[in-house]
Amino acid sequence: VFLKRFHREGAITSSLNHPNILRVYEVSDPHDSLHYLVTDLVVGINLDQFLQVNRLHCPELALILMLPVLKGLQALHEKDVVHRDIKPENIMVDWVRKRLTITDLGIAQPLDASRLSSFGTLVGSVAFMAPERLKKKKWDHRVDIWAFGTILYWMCTYRFPFDARSEEEMIRQIVSGSLPAPSEVNPMISPHLERVILRCLERDVQKRYPDAREIRRELEVELRSNGVDDAEEELYTYLINPRTNGKLLYQEIATGVLMNGKALLAKGPTEEALRYWERVKAYCPNDPRVQSVEPTLSAGVEPGVPKKERTGEFRPDDFDFIAQKRPKVTPPLPGWAYLAAATFLLVLLFVIWRFLL
Repeated sequence: VFLKRFHREGAITSSLNHPNILRVYEVSDPHDSLHYLVTDLVVGINLDQFLQVNRLHCPELALILMLPVLKGLQALHEKDVVHRDIKPENIMVDWVRKRLTITDLGIAQPLDASRLSSFGTLVGSVAFMAPERLKKKKWDHRVDIWAFGTILYWMCTYRFPFDARSEEEMIRQIVSGSLPAPSEVNPMISPHLERVILRCLERDVQKRYPDAREIRRELEVELRSNGVDDAEEELYTYLINPRTNGKLLYQEIATGVLMNGKALLAKGPTEEALRYWERVKAYCPNDPRVQSVEPTLSAGVEPGVPKKERTGEFRPDDFDFIAQKRPKVTPPLPGWAYLAAATFLLVLLFVIWRFLL
């Protein structure tokens, strides 16, 4: 069974050429004594290891990291291939190319292929498994959508949507248990992002997102609403120095959230404005300028506008989070451009040498 899965992974991935899926260049013959795959070299660690040493300061960082995974899933699903085991350990963070890559397609399966697992045997990781698979019902590519939603919930809240102490209890909760709303666990999560996560985790397959492309659009809208216009550029910059650039990105987003919250409160302490202000407090819990707004909410004095700002003593550009700006890093030129430049220099040096002779 292992060798069948091994060669199936090679057959599936060798037919794909996508930057967010591990590329396979050569597969050994199934009848050879030596079995091998020739793949891209990924210099990095998996997503689980990455998050153990790089805590995400805000949900937007999770979205920036996971958008490339959606691109890879979209490419798989367009080829009618279901991964079946999407989890952090099967997503590599590539330090060199500054991107995320889906790996381990050993249990991936074309939708029209026969299954290698026998009836009653589950292949994959239970914590990320969709309920229709656990109940051994008919399933399709949307099991990967469920797994993606589980990872996104975990990255945004640092807890699993279904928390259990045993595999049996985990299966029971996934099939019929209730999950806490993501914003109850992490108030930074916006209502829009919460709806996206919960729709990925719909038990009713027909209510779940139909494809990865639609989730991408929703997450890109969420990022743009928080000032992140180019997620690919932000990912490249973030992976250069995750600790420093991640914190600086969080600070920039927190600034925007604070300003939006104050603008909403300035129009009146509506239910929407007060709910948004809870998100502001989650982003900036210890900032005195956030705390200075709190008394006005009960006192009824120009809600959302600190007194010293009204008197001109405080201006938005004095806000601490704006003190540092993240360096914008331009991605490197493609390899052929460097080769062309090197060739040009060699030719130029040869011409000069011949001229001097």
